[in-house]
Amino acid sequence: MGGEPSVAVAMLARARGDSPRGSIEACLALGFPVIEAPMPPRRAGKGRAILAAAKKARELGCDALITIDVEAWGDPSDIVRLAEAARTDWPCIVVGEFPPDGGEAPRPRAIRHGLRKFWLRLECGRNLPDALDGYRLYPVELLTSIGFLSRGGAFETEALVRGAWAGLPVLSATLGARPERAGENSWRFGSALDGLRSASLHSWLVIRAILPWPHPRLASRSSSDDGKGFREKAAAAMRSPLAFLRKLSLEHSGAGELAIAAGVGVAIGALPIIPFGIVTTIFVCSRLRLNALAAVGAGNICVFPFVPFLCVELGHAIRYGRLWTEFSWETIAIQIPQRVLEWLIGSLILGPVLGAVVALSVFAIIRALRG
Repeated sequence: MGGEPSVAVAMLARARGDSPRGSIEACLALGFPVIEAPMPPRRAGKGRAILAAAKKARELGCDALITIDVEAWGDPSDIVRLAEAARTDWPCIVVGEFPPDGGEAPRPRAIRHGLRKFWLRLECGRNLPDALDGYRLYPVELLTSIGFLSRGGAFETEALVRGAWAGLPVLSATLGARPERAGENSWRFGSALDGLRSASLHSWLVIRAILPWPHPRLASRSSSDDGKGFREKAAAAMRSPLAFLRKLSLEHSGAGELAIAAGVGVAIGALPIIPFGIVTTIFVCSRLRLNALAAVGAGNICVFPFVPFLCVELGHAIRYGRLWTEFSWETIAIQIPQRVLEWLIGSLILGPVLGAVVALSVFAIIRALRG
């Protein structure tokens, strides 16, 4: 596609007037209007500040908004790099990344980055750039037309996910040298409440990714099929089962992808949906773009009666505070609705735990075999 979007720059500062000296003048000299976007303490309202800046950018008639953490402000030409990257495939999202400085990143920052990449891969079914350096370029239409859940620091991640769902390509642009103050505070973990908010957001995004409702679209892109992939796979399976299985065995076959698929397969296999387990697994893997064959194979770990029995025992213990030890015609056949309910309750706990164990085991085995 491509194009020449008009771009505004939002300076995300802790208070109005906190932007680095000369930053606003530098942006104006490059031809970019500047919007100062003050944030509450501890970045609790970073998303709110970005959305407010997007409304102002729309009033100015701008198509794109570059957001910059003032702590990461360095070379003014970084703004030009983001704008030039956007012109190659507009409309799109561009993530700015500073080149590696040769040193090892702080461990908390590396862990946080790895977790965000994992969630993005699970929610979008593809790898997305997600630097923590505070440079982004968003289409103003995306920020002003979609209802976002987050208003805090997790907003940037949600914006990437919802942009990808909307059919926008997510590009990366290499910035200039990292300024000394960039990243000094950005890699630290937030409070427990911030972590809970982030976990809740990611949980909802994963659920939303699985649901067959179409996502709001901003551009016609093949990267988001909104459920067509599952229908196409079902039709392919009917036409040629062997070719379908061969294709499943080759797709999304990285170590991490296979591990996630195995974990998802076990978590679904533990549910009391025996007649529909395989179809459900293939559908979920189609939505999350995981290896369906690996998931179905791993789900066989939950074959009746071992894992279902453990789930029933766990669910019974949760309901009554004791294990189920009375096995009779009445408790097995007549009270089967209660046993199924206990199976469901237990599977919601045991399934994810067992799935995590299987995923870690599969990842370790594949890494060892592949060297």
